[in-house]
Amino acid sequence: TVDIKEQTEKIWKEDFERKKTEFEEKLNQDQHEVNNAAVVRIEELQSDLKQKEEIIAQYELQLKQKEGTIEQIQYYRNEMERLATLNKQLEVHRSQLQEELAAVQKGLYHVKYEVSEITENNEELQ
Repeated sequence: TVDIKEQTEKIWKEDFERKKTEFEEKLNQDQHEVNNAAVVRIEELQSDLKQKEEIIAQYELQLKQKEGTIEQIQYYRNEMERLATLNKQLEVHRSQLQEELAAVQKGLYHVKYEVSEITENNEELQ
């Protein structure tokens, strides 16, 4: 019985060691496969991230271009408003000049009238 017991223990130990070795080998193989899959997935994610970063860079460039366009539009609006203000000032100035011209013409008419009267009086006196 001692011999059978020893042989049984030996068989169990050998079986345990064999199963342990198989388990460790399978575990190592699984870990290797998981690591490989993780590396592949990381590479996929990095590639995806790079593509998304490129898309974001394109959007940022488009946004900057649109901001530039918006700034140009605002500049032209401001210039149009400034020109409209200048135009109003010119209209007021033109109106004032027309009034002054009318006054000068009226005064010139009176001067001409007086000159013609003086000329007539001079002719009568001669």
